Amino acid sequence: MIAAASRVRPPPVRLVSLSSLSLLAALAAFFAGACGAEPPRARVLAAEPPRPLVDAGAADAQPTSEGGADLLPAASRIAESGPAIAPGMREIARVDEDAPFERSLVHAADKDTCVRVAFAASDALVVSLVDAAGAPLDATPRAASGVTSTVCVRRAGDVVLRVARAGDAGAGARVHAVAFAAP
Repeated sequence: MIAAASRVRPPPVRLVSLSSLSLLAALAAFFAGACGAEPPRARVLAAEPPRPLVDAGAADAQPTSEGGADLLPAASRIAESGPAIAPGMREIARVDEDAPFERSLVHAADKDTCVRVAFAASDALVVSLVDAAGAPLDATPRAASGVTSTVCVRRAGDVVLRVARAGDAGAGARVHAVAFAAP
């Protein structure tokens, strides 16, 4: 019986694959970096800051008061800021109306659609995006200019731009807005 025990074979040698070695090396590098080493810095690319929606020196601005002291940028001026306001989106509508009003932006879309609206008004208003039933998708607080959040609707969904008075203010206020959508 002792002779049989001496004939026990050692376990086979397992070969380590190259991918296992590279995984071990990556883990070792990660943990070595986590022990006090400074993490690599992200590169910051210089980008042009977005232009404000309301520009008192704009050549295409329209006077909104009888004295002409307040200036309202035209929808074309707002649309020029589209790449900064709504990157990756296309323009789908321009609005130039007196508040309050509603305007359908997306109706029974054939695919999922996301919408964002930039606006400028002559007085503070509540600008909101609602669905066809009137349920709010997004609303900006009382403001004279701004950008709504991006809202997305499923295929066959609707998005309506609703501009309403903000309390006692905003009756007859002029609104210039540009709507953007993706895809």
